[in-house]
Formats: sequence, C-alpha cells, structure tokens
Amino acid sequence: ISITINRTKKLRRLKKKLPKITQMILNDVADATVIDLRKRGAQGEGVSGKLAPLKSATISQKRKHGLSKPSTPLYGTGKMTQGTFVKARRKNKVTIAVPSDREDILSYHQEGAGHLPKREWFGISKKHKKVIEKIARIQFKKMLKTL
Repeated sequence: ISITINRTKKLRRLKKKLPKITQMILNDVADATVIDLRKRGAQGEGVSGKLAPLKSATISQKRKHGLSKPSTPLYGTGKMTQGTFVKARRKNKVTIAVPSDREDILSYHQEGAGHLPKREWFGISKKHKKVIEKIARIQFKKMLKTL
C-alpha cells in the first residue's frame, strides 16, 4: 500500500491568500495600536512607562486655561493623543498619524527640545508588542483553517 499526500494545492492557496492575510493582520494591528496610543496618552504613559512629570507651573497654567487633565503630561486638549488615527491602508503598509496641526508638537515631545524633557509617547510599548503578536497569531490561524 502506498500513501501519497499532495500538499501543493494547499500551498498554492496559501500563497494566493498570503497578501490578503498580511493586510488583514496589518489593519487589525493598526486599529489596536491607535486604541493603545489613545489610552496611554490619556493616562500620561509613554512607550516605556510613565512620562516625565509636569512642573507645577505647567500644571497651574493648564488649570488656568480650564484643561480637563492639567497634571497629565501630553494631554491638554486631547487633540494629539485622542486624535491619533489610521492615515492610510495600502498594500502591505499601514500608516498611523496624529492630526497635522499636532505633528510639530509631537516631534518636540518625542525628541525633547530646549527646556522640554523627552517624553516619548508615539510608538509601540513592550506590552503592546505582545498584543500585536497575539493578533497576528490569531488571524493567521484563522486563515489557515480556511485552506
């Protein structure tokens, strides 16, 4: 008795579906990353944990202007952190951005400038990397079942 297992059909199907699988994973990761960035921004957390605290004068100034979270770093009006969005979904590429009127402010905080301490907020934290891996694993397994 001879048994032959022909896997070429499944491999061809996988090869054909791989770009779609990749794009679905990228889209899900982008959506989850936007949610993570917004959540961390509202809590005053950066890529590697809590952000450098604000000076008391800055907190007083933010209170004076009636801002909702005066002691939370990088959160004044919420335009930058809560305005984060998926800008483009193209073949094998997804772009996440902040509103264009906040790009300069973001870069000052990311890199630190003059008297501003570095407050790296826009990026992927170690905790979120694990979420991304889980999303990719779940989506890939789901797609393999359809072969």
